[in-house]
Parts: sequence; structure tokens; C-alpha cells
Amino acid sequence: MAAFELSRVLNEAKRYDEAVKYAKKATSIDPENLWYTLYQIFITHERYTEAKRDVFSGLAQKYPGENEEYPLKKGFFPVKANQPEEAIKYMKSLKP
Repeated sequence: MAAFELSRVLNEAKRYDEAVKYAKKATSIDPENLWYTLYQIFITHERYTEAKRDVFSGLAQKYPGENEEYPLKKGFFPVKANQPEEAIKYMKSLKP
């Protein structure tokens, strides 16, 4: 897909905001493509902590039980955003 490839090229060129924009576009065009979603997460920088949390939240809902890392990552990003109470509340809601 062109949007995904353009995102990769822009990321290599250190044009991060544009790369994220096209990664999101690729994900919105093909939301079932797990690779597009994971790529979007990994090129996202610290200032997009909330977006990362939302993406992992979506993955946890879309693929329940397939990867225990998804819900755990959702709880990790509030910590990175200096919102530890939100992280604690979320982690307590997880079933063991």
C-alpha cells in the first residue's frame, strides 16, 4: 500500500510527523492489517503517548487473548505520560 510505504520513506528521512500521518492513513484504510498497526506504534514518538495507548487498546479489543502484551502496553503508556493513577486503575481492572 502506498501510504504505508510512504510512511516508511518519510520515517527514514526523519520527517516523523509526516511518517506518522501516513502510517495512520494506512491503518485507517486497512484496519485489519496488524503490521500497519504495529508499525504505526513503533514509529510514534514520546509525544504521542496517548495515541500509543489508544492503539494498544484497540489491539487488545481486536485480538483478545492472542497477545497478552497488548493490554499490558495499554497500562504502560499512562506511566510514560506521567499519569500513574490511570495506569494503576487500568492494571487493577485486568483479570489475572
